[in-house]
Amino acid sequence: MLESKISEAGRGNFRVAPRELGQEINKMLDRGELTIAHAANSNLPDIFTLPEIPAAAVKARVAEILRLYGIFNRYASATGDIGRAGNEAIRRVFAASPNYKIICQRWGDVAAYDGIELNEQSDGLVLATMPLSGRPSSDAVAVVEIKNKREWYYAQHVDIWKLIRNAYLLDVVGIFFARRIARPTFGYTFKNVGALGVEMFAQFAPATLATELAPIRHKNGLGFHDITLHENPPASLQKRVDALAPRILVARDRMQKIRPLVEPFLDDLANPSVRDRRRDQIFDEMLEGIREHDKSDDEENDGDDPDAASEAARDFALEEMVDDIMGDDDF
Repeated sequence: MLESKISEAGRGNFRVAPRELGQEINKMLDRGELTIAHAANSNLPDIFTLPEIPAAAVKARVAEILRLYGIFNRYASATGDIGRAGNEAIRRVFAASPNYKIICQRWGDVAAYDGIELNEQSDGLVLATMPLSGRPSSDAVAVVEIKNKREWYYAQHVDIWKLIRNAYLLDVVGIFFARRIARPTFGYTFKNVGALGVEMFAQFAPATLATELAPIRHKNGLGFHDITLHENPPASLQKRVDALAPRILVARDRMQKIRPLVEPFLDDLANPSVRDRRRDQIFDEMLEGIREHDKSDDEENDGDDPDAASEAARDFALEEMVDDIMGDDDF
């Protein structure tokens, strides 16, 4: 699984995100340096090989990869054992934190909040319990979505926008958890629209699957080395989620400020039937409106309002403080 190793193994500054890696693979295919040994379908990726490798060896290796994917996919659906393990791991993160209270009746099955029904269910609702300085507790509510999957999530991904649509509908902040989130997504999507994203850097699975998943995790199998065979979140993830709580208020203020520029695009961006090229166009149109708004806002407030400048400075200081605690990868 060379693609996985290039994207996720080794020193961070030598890694290449899958989308950029895919562009290079396409160039190698065009030059004849790679061939497709098995074409992708809904549950399987493209499998590539070098043209000089004997056909019999390629056939045997492809058969083994497909066999392993068959085992993995059996447990990896949203309602399967791995999907449930991810939900439970993040529930434990919030339950163990002194900075949150879980406020949904049933974790993993949130269909409504405060009398408002969701278009699609989300996984959780939490209340940040830090001091609110006179603000209503509703400002500190967040709806949670967890994607315990192999894929990387980019700024336009429909799953992210389903969460953001739910958050805007409920008038709360959205927090999106995934194994891996492409770095630009934090700025282009989450920070722009008043949402939050957390990379888990692991795919959680129950310990009862240790035997079945051993060849999936092994470097000579599928190489999914970050499958974590328990539902207890690592201390690093707990620390980052604990420190996330103050961000909910910052994100809430951003969401309220930018809402009129985002809401007209939510249904299209959250619609899986919208094709990628059209989705990119919609996303770019929304971003352009946000950029123009922020530019105009900066020009209007530049040196004119000491109170506004002071408030912005406080927000910036708060963000810098949380960044120092959590590291750059999370925002």
